[in-house]
Amino acid sequence: MYQISRAIYRELAPYVGDHHESGDIDAEQRRVTLKRSLLRSCEAVVERLARDPYCFADPVRTLFSDIRPYFPMSEQRRVHRVVSAYMAIAERHIAEHPLESYVAVTGEPPRCRATTRKGEACRRLPLPHNGYCPSHQHLAESEDGELPLARLREKAEAILAGLAGEAARMPTPEQGSLARDADAAPQIVLREAELVPA
Repeated sequence: MYQISRAIYRELAPYVGDHHESGDIDAEQRRVTLKRSLLRSCEAVVERLARDPYCFADPVRTLFSDIRPYFPMSEQRRVHRVVSAYMAIAERHIAEHPLESYVAVTGEPPRCRATTRKGEACRRLPLPHNGYCPSHQHLAESEDGELPLARLREKAEAILAGLAGEAARMPTPEQGSLARDADAAPQIVLREAELVPA
């Protein structure tokens, strides 16, 4: 799962900070600090999404809100597109492989979301589609009628389809003044095969 946060970082790191202050030692140190903060923010959101995809309402908004101060206004559109594209890939991957994603981030097997009668966290292995073990399936039935991971997958597919449609409508550099917007489309270099745990 950290491949996604690193891919976001690699794509956005060149745009961090105000590039009009180049050459100043303090500006360079500030840019390095901002890049570290960018990487930490990306990793924190992806880790939170992998740990509990059932309760993380909007990871795109969370990550974008965290990192938008690191970029000049002229790059905000690019940042939002990159974050949207990669988080949609992360959401789709987690929806398809929820247990493996959790293990990849934490290094330990996932636990049921419920608590026992004694108030302790249930230690049983959850079912992938709702995060509850077989003994606590009645709790999943009391939640929304839809399965949370199915909603997550549908949302990710809609975001990716929207980005693909937007990229198709982008003008080419030969088409004139709107060519700068074409650069704002994310260059997604992460392949789905890289996400599957070995």
